[in-house]
Amino acid sequence: MSETNQDPEGGVEVTEFSPEFFADGRISLKAKGVFGLLATHPAGDVLSLDTLRRYSKEGRDALRGALDELEAHGYLERAQQRNANGTTGQVTYRLAHEPAAVTEAPSTGWAYAVRDSLSGLVKIGCTTNVEARLRTLRTGAPGDLELIWQAVGGRALEAHLHEVFRHQRVRGEWFEFAGTEPVAALTLAAANWGEAAR
Repeated sequence: MSETNQDPEGGVEVTEFSPEFFADGRISLKAKGVFGLLATHPAGDVLSLDTLRRYSKEGRDALRGALDELEAHGYLERAQQRNANGTTGQVTYRLAHEPAAVTEAPSTGWAYAVRDSLSGLVKIGCTTNVEARLRTLRTGAPGDLELIWQAVGGRALEAHLHEVFRHQRVRGEWFEFAGTEPVAALTLAAANWGEAAR
């Protein structure tokens, strides 16, 4: 196992890695490049997302996506630490020589919805690993994020839901369900999509 630590600013201390990682056909070349950069950097050095951007034309979102991909396939383990006073502490990562055991997702992936406790807004997204994605979203989020719904369907179902609820979109993937029970609405919309897809 290779062990890395990220400070509150997103810095990662990296060590050596196994080249067998690059034989994994599930991982995109972008994610492999990010992993290789982290893992081959001199041990003890700290890299932030902004530092990673100096090595690539990719933006912050693309780099975060690559990290999410590595985590979804078990190559990157993330844990949110808490300080003694209860405030959010540093995020820690572990890079593995071999992928950790992860729950197999359907070939299409998952569509999911999380609710922000502060705003009440609901994010509709898609992922191959819901638990890993939720950990990522919770990192640095000002309020609590609660997973309220998920269903098989991946990006296709996500696109359908975004279209169905387009008039309730506040920004990006965040929607307002004022006066409506989001779980019931999402379940019905997903069922209609499933019938149409048959």
